[in-house]
Amino acid sequence: MGSLDAHRDARRVVVSRMGAIGDTLVCFPVLDLLRNRCPKAQISAVGRGEVFQLAFEDGLCDSVHAPDAVALWRLPFPEPDDRADMFWRGTDLWLDLDGLELPADSGCRRGIGARLSFLALPPPGGRQQVSRWILDRLGETSAPAFVPSRLPRSPSSGAPLIAVAPGAGSPRKRAPAAWFDALARDLCARGAEPILVAGEADTEAIEEFSRAGTPWARRWIRLPLPELARRLRTCAAFVANDSGVAHLAAWLSLPGIVRFVASDPRVWAPPSPWVRAIGAETEEPEMPPDRAADLLL
Repeated sequence: MGSLDAHRDARRVVVSRMGAIGDTLVCFPVLDLLRNRCPKAQISAVGRGEVFQLAFEDGLCDSVHAPDAVALWRLPFPEPDDRADMFWRGTDLWLDLDGLELPADSGCRRGIGARLSFLALPPPGGRQQVSRWILDRLGETSAPAFVPSRLPRSPSSGAPLIAVAPGAGSPRKRAPAAWFDALARDLCARGAEPILVAGEADTEAIEEFSRAGTPWARRWIRLPLPELARRLRTCAAFVANDSGVAHLAAWLSLPGIVRFVASDPRVWAPPSPWVRAIGAETEEPEMPPDRAADLLL
């Protein structure tokens, strides 16, 4: 596809990604790359607002927009749309990380100078870490695949807070709840405070822990993503299934453990030096809860 060198003088760049939390977070190294490669550019992010809001707060982009607000889905059509035309006018580069199927001249109709387009997901059977794969598609083989948040952490001064995220977007990606229950009990016995972190799709897991009487010190349930990020910065470590929370915690520079049940850790493990992946295709296919507690404390 070629590198971004041809766009060094771009004044306005739009990056769009409509994926889930993890799918969007793995694209953050691209925003960092654009900051360095196109230093004069104003960078606009289009996609999941709560995720890109984190990038905005971290200085990786200058504005965040919903797809509907910029008529992303109507780009192929020439009907007038003052709001959308105003947004796209003067765009030197559109980096479309969803690989939208649009007519070749659709960008020209909106005044877009150039469009680089591909789906930011490795092909089935791929073995390359996803952020590395995305950067390589852009011809940026030396760009870092892990760029942590610039905002500092502020760990709690009391008992260590350990974020435990037993959910995942797909039931296939969830390790047994009993493993997380045993870990929470072990952490409590050692004087730590295990915190249950759960989202909209984790109702079943929440109910399972309620029946088991898992001794959670706190429960962070269905928090807005920016608020969850703020609270995670107070934690000492985290443990999670392969999920958006795992990628978020890794981006925040938390040390931790990510469990892989169905997905490939070679592709989806956060490339953070402070994160250990366990599961098939890793050095540690299984880890007892007490061993996990040793690593987290």
